[in-house]
Amino acid sequence: MTQHRLTTTERNLVFALAAVLASQRAAADAFTTETNKIKDICTEHEYLKQLQNKIATAATAETEAVNELHHLRKLWRTQAGTAQDHRQRCLLLALEADAEAEMVAAQAQLKSAKAKYKAAELEISKHLGRLETAMATAKFTIKEDATARAAKGGQGNAELYFVLKPGGNRGCEPRGTNDPDPFQADPLKTDKITNLKLTNLDKLHENNAETEVTITASSSGCPNDGGSLTSTQQRLASCNIGAGAAATFATTTSKTTTAQETTEVFKENARTTSCQNTHAATNDASPAHKKLAKKICEALEARRPTITAMRTYTGQTLADKSSTRKLIRNCDPTFQTIDDADDNAKAKELTDYIKKAYGESPNDFSKNFIENLENQNVQTRQGRNAESKKVSDLIASSAIGPAITHSEGQRIQRELEAEKKVAPATADSKNEEKCKGKPVGECKDKDGCVFKEGKCVAKVTTTTATDGKTNTTTSHSFVIKTSPLLLSVLLF
Repeated sequence: MTQHRLTTTERNLVFALAAVLASQRAAADAFTTETNKIKDICTEHEYLKQLQNKIATAATAETEAVNELHHLRKLWRTQAGTAQDHRQRCLLLALEADAEAEMVAAQAQLKSAKAKYKAAELEISKHLGRLETAMATAKFTIKEDATARAAKGGQGNAELYFVLKPGGNRGCEPRGTNDPDPFQADPLKTDKITNLKLTNLDKLHENNAETEVTITASSSGCPNDGGSLTSTQQRLASCNIGAGAAATFATTTSKTTTAQETTEVFKENARTTSCQNTHAATNDASPAHKKLAKKICEALEARRPTITAMRTYTGQTLADKSSTRKLIRNCDPTFQTIDDADDNAKAKELTDYIKKAYGESPNDFSKNFIENLENQNVQTRQGRNAESKKVSDLIASSAIGPAITHSEGQRIQRELEAEKKVAPATADSKNEEKCKGKPVGECKDKDGCVFKEGKCVAKVTTTTATDGKTNTTTSHSFVIKTSPLLLSVLLF
């Protein structure tokens, strides 16, 4: 028989298939290994304690990132509120708005995830209490009750009394304070949880094994049967129990795995089926271990926000952000004619400015817009007099409001002072009539007239503006009026 020799291509295909199958087996084994880490009620208790801790700390990094955004938002709000240069103020307001948008979105997602974490933690706590009870009852053994009681039956009957007492062998020991971690060599892997071995309360009694009572020193007559006896009556049939008979009790070691069930947490290893569908049949009336599996599933399924640390931003990062482009475009008069900030061609001048203003080198942004700003001092006023304080101290004490409002008050005062110094041009109405129509030779300065643009008109004089609200000038006059920049200040 001629053997077929594999070609190089065929051999490569065989090797590739073997590698895929081996990889699938290894992946499947990882999930099975995770399930089998729970070997009895003692390891179940320890596993769930560690899982509870992992769930409780799952969002630690995201929570810290949100707190950082909150800090940066207040930093940029304070600096924007106290900045004197309008272009710098626009750059800071854009950063503040971006930080707030990121923070609000992250907080919403984090709130949803944390609610699921809390629900799972609570359900695990309940189950840990059940397991602690189960571990205690697993040590129960049946003993003869030696309490003195009067016989009731007379010559024809006998009463036997038994009690439950601790002292049996539960078959496993819970981890003590100084005991090594049973999972130290192979720590919990939450991404490998598909099934967990969980104790079913309805089977809890099965943990306790039988107790054998042997009555010795009987005179004669007790059955001697290889294995067909099933009741106390059968076992005592024909026994002639003498006065010297004694009973000994022997309790078998508890079976601390009997009440456990391999319980589905996720439908499959890939977790493509949602927890809602996987546990659709689970409700308030379901067994406790089923409800626990559902809550664990929901906690592990919960999506946490992805937050990019703004300290790592560069000018290019911000120039690429649509929100930053629009915020700068809206605020800075230089770019307000750009109708589409997302159009790279139309917004080239804007994006070039953003890159340069925020810093093109990797550390420029963090240094100039975070570190330096945190260490700057600004004027604030809490009492009678203004004082200089470091921005980072104001943020830490939630006292940015007085600094912003003090700076804004100073700005408004300067603008009002400037208004008073601006003299609006006026023309005397009497001179207007006197000068009107005069030829150039009769248009005299002493009469308050001036020949201008081919005609004789009243000479314009200046007066000081009043309150800036009432126009006290004539028809040939105007008032220069400026409005202070209004900042919306949210005190946190």
